[in-house]
Amino acid sequence: MGAAGSWDVGEVANGPGGCDDDGMHPHPHERSPRLLAVALAVVALGACTARGQGSQGTDSDSDSDSGAAGDSGTTGDSGAQDDTGDEPPAAGEALWDPNGLPEFQLEFAEDNWQDTLWAAIDKDDECADRPYVEAGLRFVNPVDGSTEDMGQIGVRLRGHSGLQEGEYERPGFKLKLHHLTAGQELHDAERINLLGTEGDYSLMREHLALMVSREAGLPAPRNAFALLSVNGEPQGLYPYTEEPDDDAYVDAHFDGEGSLYKASGYCGAAGDFAWLGDEPDDYAATYEPKGDTQLEAMETDLIPLIACASSDEVVECLPEHIDVDSWLTATAVDMVLPDVDGMASSGQNFMLHHGDGGFVTYRWDLDQALTVYNASSESIFDVHPTWNADFESLIAEALMTHWREDYCTEVLRVAELVDPDGLLGEAVEDRRAFLAAHIEADPFIDAERWGWIVDDILDVARERHPAVVAEAQACL
Repeated sequence: MGAAGSWDVGEVANGPGGCDDDGMHPHPHERSPRLLAVALAVVALGACTARGQGSQGTDSDSDSDSGAAGDSGTTGDSGAQDDTGDEPPAAGEALWDPNGLPEFQLEFAEDNWQDTLWAAIDKDDECADRPYVEAGLRFVNPVDGSTEDMGQIGVRLRGHSGLQEGEYERPGFKLKLHHLTAGQELHDAERINLLGTEGDYSLMREHLALMVSREAGLPAPRNAFALLSVNGEPQGLYPYTEEPDDDAYVDAHFDGEGSLYKASGYCGAAGDFAWLGDEPDDYAATYEPKGDTQLEAMETDLIPLIACASSDEVVECLPEHIDVDSWLTATAVDMVLPDVDGMASSGQNFMLHHGDGGFVTYRWDLDQALTVYNASSESIFDVHPTWNADFESLIAEALMTHWREDYCTEVLRVAELVDPDGLLGEAVEDRRAFLAAHIEADPFIDAERWGWIVDDILDVARERHPAVVAEAQACL
């Protein structure tokens, strides 16, 4: 590795590969609403005070509710007190406030913590679960300035193509708050994703796409920005998101009710809703039950939906299984952003939640949003990745065909949120103003390169937006 706290890209390029639920494919090129106005507060960097114990855990994301008993110190919303002795702010306020800039302070027992994280990756199986490494975590709360000691948590590398090819200056991390203490959360989150520069050197694409998704009415993950230090060394500014597939997410977004499935695509089959058989085992590799959801739940919710999507009666039966309006929105968001890694575009990186109103869907890992570089087409009916140009989602196709006018109307509504000379443009410039000072000070980001990539987000949107609007208007 390079100097303390740095990542040697040459070593990364020759390092182990690994596919997990966070990354899907190589990203060879960095091309490319009412969104909140942001005036973010800056929290000063603080040194970590306690080194962690640093041993590796053996659990992985596949058992997100598990956690060995152990003393982890202060525990966020699990009855925790911060260092001042006062109650912490309400759940979510400090962690997801877009006007705050928290700091995550990680402490590994080893000085060569990068090597320890690399060693946790299975070099022979790119889709193997990645075990977590123990580290201490302190959270500098941007609301009141207090420091909350979370004790020992689990940390692992996240991402895929960057780990294989070394095309980034730094990796992302997944933080598992309940790795040692069952039920431990940090302000209503069990796991947090710190996003590296893989696929999104601007640090904005996923942030903006999730804001658009939420503004459009989808139950998309919350996200913000934070400073990170490891063993007292500043690591720069990171976008971060909540984990989309655990019980904490269901609690926060769905009042703890319903079943949840994850379609990852790369380390399984694309989620196209094609009929595979009558048994839950036929679908487990494509739609993984998450949280408390058991595989058998598919018999009463997911399999009947797939049977409908694959039938000649799809127009009559589909409203019995999904929230049609919500799925029209989700499809429109995939096509308008655009994003080639989505439910409608490639059957990847989406969640399915089943509740009283039927299934809704939402996205995760949107680092390829707001660019057309990997798109085989720019039509609002046919955005697919170049490596899977013939992909067809049975549900998205049914919506775009049989609910065509409703779909085009929704495209126009979403297009208002992605207007480069309106809401999107304002949001990009707002984010640029906030991030600029931190980018200049970031030890791993080239500020000039970052600037032109941010410019490219708007350049691509300006080129495409008029055609999106015209195509949608033509089908009404």
